Order: sequence, then structure tokens, then C-alpha cells
Amino acid sequence: MAAYSQGAALTNAVHETDLARWFVGRAPVSVFAEARITEPGAEVPDMISYTVTFEGGAIAAAEVVNQLPRGFPYFHMMEVLGTNGRIRATDPLMAPFTVADDRGLSQPLNFGTLLHVDSAYATELAGFVRAIREDDAVPMPAEQARGAIELSVAAVRSSQTGAPVSLPLALKEEPHVG
Repeated sequence: MAAYSQGAALTNAVHETDLARWFVGRAPVSVFAEARITEPGAEVPDMISYTVTFEGGAIAAAEVVNQLPRGFPYFHMMEVLGTNGRIRATDPLMAPFTVADDRGLSQPLNFGTLLHVDSAYATELAGFVRAIREDDAVPMPAEQARGAIELSVAAVRSSQTGAPVSLPLALKEEPHVG
């Protein structure tokens, strides 16, 4: 499993990287991350914390922990800071969606969970099925998904080297067979 999985960074934190990219609306330029294995005997990190700097100076930070004491299922936190305010989401401790801007602090939405949505996968699949059946655009362009994965992979590299990683990542050319 460790040969191809990077634990929390690619199984869970990819959703936070996706949201941060969407909230900021600009390309990420660098990421610094730390990851840990907290479960004895585990092969891949189950905790990652990272900070992303975007074009224009916005900063996003996130932390995902999957192995916590019994009774505490997980911890996800994401925060985006820019010149026009701050957005913060934390699960499961704080379900309100909190926005701080020049008008002050507000919590315009409240959810049972905010970053952990059980119906998300079914909703995504239904959107793809609809796009195929109706010959319509898919709900999320592949470039957005690739960008979220690229940022997560860069976070993994940073956690392995202990240094910030610049984006976009350099693509390695794979040899073609045949």
C-alpha cells in the first residue's frame, strides 16, 4: 500500500486543496507541508498539515487527521486568508461555515458536517451519469480535479523533503510502449 498511497494527503486532504483552489480562484505557487504517521505500525501518514501560497498573495492552510483517540472520528480544518477576508471550515468540532470580511464575522450556513459530506460521492456520480446520458458537460472539469491532485502531490513531496515545493509541478515524461 505504501508504494502508491500517500495516506491522508491523497485520500482526504485533496478535498481541502480543491476547495482552497476554488475559494481563491487563482493558481497556487507553492506549498509547505508536514505529515506524520500517528498509528503504530501504519505505513502511510494519517496526518498532514500544509500551507499554500497563491498568485496574488492569498494563503490557504489545512490540516487533516484520520487517526484520533477512540470516539473522535477525524479532524479536518481549512482556512483561506486574502485581502478581502477569511473563510474557515472545521469538522467535526465546528459545523458553521464562517466568513470574516470588512462587514464583520458571519456564519451564513450551518451543516451537520461541513467538510465531510456523506452524500458527496453519490452526488458526483449522479452528475457524471447525467452528463453521459444527456451528452452534457461533466459537473467538474478534469483540469480542476487535476489541479487539486497536483497540489496534494506537491504537499506530499514537501512533507517528504521538509522544504516548500513550487507549482506547477514539472511533469515527467513516461516512456511509450508499442
